[in-house]
Amino acid sequence: KVRARLDARLAKTRGDERTALLRRGDEAMAEAIADVGLTVERYNEISDLLDEYVSLKAAVRKRLASRGQ
Repeated sequence: KVRARLDARLAKTRGDERTALLRRGDEAMAEAIADVGLTVERYNEISDLLDEYVSLKAAVRKRLASRGQ
């Protein structure tokens, strides 16, 4: 959700405002990751695994969809 909101705003900004928005977006992403009990490093490891294993990615998406996320 954080990423989707950030992407929408980034499409409309340029220059220094864009840089500041990216910084705030990184902070918001890190906070959201911490809120679910992960470190940014662990989140990135999981993301890398999902990119590598398509079947795992499909299983995670299915599970998230069933939870309404």
